[in-house]
Formats: sequence, C-alpha cells, structure tokens
Amino acid sequence: MKVTIPEEDFSKDVSNINQETIADLVCQYTNAIDSVKQRKNEWDKTKLIIATHLKSITDVFTIGWSVSDTDNNVILQFPASNIGSKSQSLILHNGCLIYLPLVNGFIQVTVIQPYVTEPNGKSAALVNTIIDVCDTNEASDDKRINNHIKRFLKELTRWHEKKPSPAQ
Repeated sequence: MKVTIPEEDFSKDVSNINQETIADLVCQYTNAIDSVKQRKNEWDKTKLIIATHLKSITDVFTIGWSVSDTDNNVILQFPASNIGSKSQSLILHNGCLIYLPLVNGFIQVTVIQPYVTEPNGKSAALVNTIIDVCDTNEASDDKRINNHIKRFLKELTRWHEKKPSPAQ
C-alpha cells in the first residue's frame, strides 16, 4: 500500500525545524565519524602496545597463559585441558581476556569464563563479562591493562572456587 503525504502537511512540519540545530547536529555527526576513523586507525598501534604489555606479564608470571594477537583482537588465555575420563572426553577451556575493537573504534575488554565442551562440540552457555569499554589511548595505558588482568584473574579464581548448587 502506497502512502502519500499531502504537500501542505509536509511543508507545515518542515517549517517548524530549527535550521541552526540541524547544522549543529550535522557538525557533531561529522566530528563523531572523524573520531571513529581516528580510533580505528590507531587500533594497530594500540593492539601492539596491549599485546606487548600482556606478553611481558606472561613472561614474568609463567603460569601457562599465552597471548595471541590477530588482525581483530588481542587475547590472553590459558590452554584448554582434557578433564574427561577414557569413556567421555571433556575439554576444559580455561577462560580468556579479549581486547576487541568495536565498529565505532572503541575497545571492548571482555572476560570469557572457563567452560567445558563435549567431544561433539556441545558446551554450556558461555559467560562473557564486559569489564571495560575505552578509547585507544585509554586501552594502551599500562595501569588500565594491569587492572584488566587483575579482574580477569579474580573472575577465573572465583569460577574455580565456586561451589556448584545441587540440582533441585
């Protein structure tokens, strides 16, 4: 069904628009787009700083964790381990800390809690916790990265120490 708006109704609505406000909003919008482009352009440099800092931490504290740096993210993770019996192979994925650029150029920092997968690939629902969203300058700050690592370790420790609830 085609809907047509009578010309007089449309022109009446348009006449109430404040042209200065539109110009201001257009300026704000174009500035926002420029900021997004700048943050996206800075990601490669920021990613290298984050990966280098995380690697230096894994070198000092040799507890089996590692850093991987892909085109799209930086990941601090522990290796998966086989926790099943001979009759049922279960894999424990020991959680990770992920730095991921969002479409608007901000960096999302997420902790993925440990989870178990079965041989057929089925797993419990992943529990993701977004612990920070920051710009590229904030994401490359050593103190902020250290706070992310601390939060990651606290989340994993809490997961391993959590007493399961009995089935009801």
